[in-house]
Amino acid sequence: MKVNLLTDAKRHNLALMKLSTFWKRQGAEVKLNEALSPSGVSYGSWLFTQRYPTDFAGGPGCDPTKRLASAVGGEGIDDIMPDYDLYPQLDYSVGITWEWCPRACPFCRVPDQKPPRVHRSILAFHNPKFEKICLLNNNTFSDPNWRDTFEEIWEANLELIDQNGYDLRLIDEEKALALKRTRIYDRLYFAWDRLEDEDDIRRGLEIISRVKPASKMRVYVLIGYPVGRAIDETDIHRCQIIADHGIDPFVMIYNNSTNPQLRWFRWMAHWSFSWRKLGFEKAWAEGYRPEKRFRRKPRK
Repeated sequence: MKVNLLTDAKRHNLALMKLSTFWKRQGAEVKLNEALSPSGVSYGSWLFTQRYPTDFAGGPGCDPTKRLASAVGGEGIDDIMPDYDLYPQLDYSVGITWEWCPRACPFCRVPDQKPPRVHRSILAFHNPKFEKICLLNNNTFSDPNWRDTFEEIWEANLELIDQNGYDLRLIDEEKALALKRTRIYDRLYFAWDRLEDEDDIRRGLEIISRVKPASKMRVYVLIGYPVGRAIDETDIHRCQIIADHGIDPFVMIYNNSTNPQLRWFRWMAHWSFSWRKLGFEKAWAEGYRPEKRFRRKPRK
């Protein structure tokens, strides 16, 4: 039997990695992102857009309520070891110890997926040949057993990649010290999406800034939500608070809006040293505009 797995994910797709293990155990021939075989069965796991028709499809880019595990019965599939041979370029383990998130943000697809409140050990997906581990958790610190996850990572002496980041509103001294003790790949990632969370965000920034250098952190700032919303003082204010802690805000435009004002602000926030020098709120109030854009130096 031939099994075709398709996805728009560039680095890895955990659902397909588990399906690959399942079908290989049945003796099937498994292919990733290759031409569909007319005699086989196909699965699509889409993060952004479903590109091709398949026999079974799921993921936030298709139907976030569908879990591909149900296509093979679902029993035990969540605890199956991912097939790392499907992505031979990977140099880290990848998996989920906690899927649930309590926030139910209206711009997020996670609530539609109705993730379970189940804690899992990293041993369910960690391959000992790797020295790094990537967590795809939606909100690690909302897990009552979050410390067990970190204890396992420390015991295995692993470097942690966390693509979805951490919830600043849940940061306290214990969690901050756990992050300080952990070897973090690249940076710590956080987000500030709503002005209403300012008190909790400020508290989280104060705590985490005492244990991690600002250069090792990044805070994403959502703008342009809901669609059609323009930049205003609340967006500038969020960026200023983050910058006051020495951290560069990373502006994210909701849903790839083509609004030129949003794109201008994103460019300014990322690349204009003058905004950082003057301060976001002062630069905005004075209507600052650059006379010319900074250009990269030509490569030698």
